[in-house]
Amino acid sequence: MGRYDLALIGFGGVNRALAELISQRGDRLAEELGFGLRVVAITDLRAGSLVDTDGIDLAPLLAAEPGELSFAGLVGGSADPRNEWVIREVPTDIVVEATFLSAPLANRIVGSITADITRSETRDTESDLANLVADAQLAATSAPERGGAQLALMNPGGVRADMVHSASTAGEASGEITYAEAFAVQPFSGSIVSMNLTGAQIEQILEEQFNSTGTRAPTLILGVSLIRATAHDPSRPTT
Repeated sequence: MGRYDLALIGFGGVNRALAELISQRGDRLAEELGFGLRVVAITDLRAGSLVDTDGIDLAPLLAAEPGELSFAGLVGGSADPRNEWVIREVPTDIVVEATFLSAPLANRIVGSITADITRSETRDTESDLANLVADAQLAATSAPERGGAQLALMNPGGVRADMVHSASTAGEASGEITYAEAFAVQPFSGSIVSMNLTGAQIEQILEEQFNSTGTRAPTLILGVSLIRATAHDPSRPTT
């Protein structure tokens, strides 16, 4: 099986999504495509540059908040983006640039907020942002020709960045949300799925937010569309 080494120029929403795909689903993609993908260099205007020709460990980079990420101090890292040097000097098969070429789309204003809308970083409390994502999913699928959905549920782990009122990634006014900022909330190539569920199945899904088996985090609170008045009492029976 072959392998392609990648250099990522820019580490915003688009390339972070690609890096997450490679990090989380790289083995599966290799089986499906017949070749593997390995990131050996990353440059970013804010974070600097990072090079490891044996392959960069992407997981800790993806775990960091985008605005707090810095490659300075890491082995092979520098505070200097060094875009041209990386493209010219680092042996790669593919250079993925998601900076200036994507700027017109990334910087486009797509909405506005009047206050911060935040996720639950620990995923064990209700999140306004996860609920908002669920509301948006319902709005996208409620029409009969789009599935006729009546309820939407959002996995809290899929909400990856807050919407911050004071943030300005492209010089936009406070409260304005760019496409890149919206994309960073869910930087994945996932799909919205509509399906038929019974009331019992929905109840089971809600019960599974709470787990005492030790096989995963004990509490993972879903984003739920429209409904904001659910309660859980672990002392009561499940049936």
